[in-house]
Amino acid sequence: MTKLYHLNDDPNIDEEDFDWIVTDYAKGAWEGSGFAYGFKEGKLYSIDLGHCSCYGPGDRYPWQEVNLQKYLSDNVNYDGKGLELNLKVTELLRGPKMIANLTLNKDQIEDIVEKVLLEKFKSVEELELSYNEDDEEIQLTATVEVQ
Repeated sequence: MTKLYHLNDDPNIDEEDFDWIVTDYAKGAWEGSGFAYGFKEGKLYSIDLGHCSCYGPGDRYPWQEVNLQKYLSDNVNYDGKGLELNLKVTELLRGPKMIANLTLNKDQIEDIVEKVLLEKFKSVEELELSYNEDDEEIQLTATVEVQ
């Protein structure tokens, strides 16, 4: 059964073959506007929920497969809810784990290492990192005080 997340009005769409669907839909007197994302079989899909009185939400346009990189760079903004919609979809896509590609400078790495060491030791002094290109290793030197 599809898990549904409605950020605004319920557009009354239920696609049984999706793992989940997130909608951002605003119902008017005779029309509606919005957007939805759905996930199934490891792929992301989207559909425009905009309609006039002749159609209902999701009746005018078919679901379209979305390139994940394109999705992450698009600026979807319906009734000011675009950010909320994107955050919910991103949360559902990444699940409990996420791959993070970070570029850190030496100072940032030292700050992170110091915070980790302070969880284990009473104090950390003279923290120094060096990179050995031959072995592709980072050398850590620090004076620590045991708790």
